[in-house]
Amino acid sequence: MQNTKQKIVESAIQLFNSNGVANVRLQHIANESGISVGNLAYHYKNKEAIVSAVYERLFDEFSAILSQYLQDPSLFDFETQLEQYYAFFSRYRFYLTDLFEMESAYPIIMEHWQQLVAKMRIQFANDWTTSSSVTSSYLNLYLVRMKSSPIIFGQLSFFGDRSKF
Repeated sequence: MQNTKQKIVESAIQLFNSNGVANVRLQHIANESGISVGNLAYHYKNKEAIVSAVYERLFDEFSAILSQYLQDPSLFDFETQLEQYYAFFSRYRFYLTDLFEMESAYPIIMEHWQQLVAKMRIQFANDWTTSSSVTSSYLNLYLVRMKSSPIIFGQLSFFGDRSKF
């Protein structure tokens, strides 16, 4: 069984995905978690603390995906890598929908996120330009598949100019 803090974070993620971060109140999270607002306040003193806990989890998961790739940076596993990113952005849809709001409301969180994305961009750029095992047709096949998914394709802006694809 989940402990209360995990339950609160899970509930917050569900509510952020369905309603957006700005539209979720502590009462909503407490109700979704099946606890009182007082109990919620015992674990997290305010909404910012909950948002920080959610983003800590988000960063940990994203870092794990990136670390796995950095350990074995083979583009033969490119499809697996894309599937992991797709699952990640599907699980944290609110990140994409609330990007600009989060950037202004939580600048420290966004700074951390930008650092992670920069690492990912550098790694992919290095592998795409230096790997002789990857042909342009191989990459184009996956990029076409990515274009069919707005969640992944929206993230291509982090990799550079989309018009090159």
